[in-house]
Amino acid sequence: MRSLRRLAVLVLLLTSSACGIALEPARPPPTITGTPSEIVARYYDAQARICETGVTRESVALYHAVGKLWDAQPTGGGRGSNFGGARDPELAWHACVQSPGWQ
Repeated sequence: MRSLRRLAVLVLLLTSSACGIALEPARPPPTITGTPSEIVARYYDAQARICETGVTRESVALYHAVGKLWDAQPTGGGRGSNFGGARDPELAWHACVQSPGWQ
């Protein structure tokens, strides 16, 4: 009976500590600076390394910055072409994980 209580207390402690981590306040995304060509180059570099790094705050911020840059162009975001625009880092990471031979 005593070991059952200890197990219940352990589960309660682990659950409450996990909730504390999940409730940590969100930090603002990093500010992306540089010329448009530098931002696009950094975005492509982040996309190329997404399998190793996973989705980071910087890769998400770069995705949004590149999307704004490309949307400002007359043919931005794939308008008028078969180019699909910027790729969401979350979708890119899922494609890595699901592809055969990733690791």
